[in-house]
Amino acid sequence: MRILTVFSAAALLLLRAAASAADATPPPAALYVAPEVMSQQKAFNRAIDAVRPAVVTVRAGKARAGSPGELLQDVEDIFGQFFYQPAPAGNNKAEAKATERKVPTTGSGVVITADGYILTNEHVVRGEDKVTVTFFGREGKPLEGTVIGRDGSSDIALVKVSTGGTLPYALLGDSSRISAGDWAIAVGSPFGLEQSATVGIISAVRQKLPMGKDAFIYVIQTDARINPGNSGGPLLNIRGEVIGINMASYSPSGEFSGIGFAIPINRAKEIAAELRKKESPPAPAPKPAS
Repeated sequence: MRILTVFSAAALLLLRAAASAADATPPPAALYVAPEVMSQQKAFNRAIDAVRPAVVTVRAGKARAGSPGELLQDVEDIFGQFFYQPAPAGNNKAEAKATERKVPTTGSGVVITADGYILTNEHVVRGEDKVTVTFFGREGKPLEGTVIGRDGSSDIALVKVSTGGTLPYALLGDSSRISAGDWAIAVGSPFGLEQSATVGIISAVRQKLPMGKDAFIYVIQTDARINPGNSGGPLLNIRGEVIGINMASYSPSGEFSGIGFAIPINRAKEIAAELRKKESPPAPAPKPAS
C-alpha cells in the first residue's frame, strides 16, 4: 500500500508539471526579417562605422547668450530671418531674461586628409584662429586646431591639426550624383553627444535658397535631424561617402521641423582647395649653428 501511495503521488506531480507546461505562454518568436531588409540595415551599420573615426568635435570660444529659437551660433547673421525667428521677449525685462539660454559654440567636423585637414562650418569657428578638436575614442588630450581659412558666403571653414602621424579620413563622394529620395545619414556631436547619427532622405537639391533679398546658393535639403552641434559634420549616402557638410535646420519655433540643410561636398571641396592655396607656408626650420 505504501509503494502504491508513493507511485500515485509521483504520477500526480508529473501530471501537474505537464499541465503547467501546457498552460505556460511560450516565449515570443523573433519576427521574420526579409534578407533585403537585413542587408539594408547592415549597409547603414557599415556607412556609419566607416566615417566615425574621421568625425570630430570642434570647440571654439565661449558660450554666449541666445534665445530658445536660435539653434546655431550666430545663425541669424548667416541665414537671416528665414532660419531665425526669436521668441517673443515678453512684456518686461525679467521675462525677456528668462527666455535666454547659453548657446554652445560646439560643432562638428570631418577629417578629409590623412595629414589632418578638417572641414567644418565657418559659423562654428567664427572669430577664432585656434580651436579645440576632439577625436572620439582616440587616446590622449584634445588637439589644438588652426583655422587655415574660412568662406562666409558658403559657410565653409578649413581647420588643420598636426599629430606627427596619419589620421583616419572620410571618403568624399560626388554630390552631383545625388537625387531626392536617396538615403541621407547625418553624423556629428549634437548637444555635445559625440558620434551620434540620424537617418532620413534627401528631400531636395536646391540650386538657390531664397532668404529675403538674398539667396544662399547650392544646398542639400534633408529630413535627417540636424541638431545644435551637428553643424560642420558630414552628411553621408548609404555607401558611407560624404555628400554634404551639415549646416542648419529651419526651426522657427526651436523644434525640429523636418527641414535641414547641408552644403554639397563638391562645393565644399572647391572652397577647401581655394583656402589651401591661401595657406601660409610653414616657417623654415632654423639652420644649425656652424
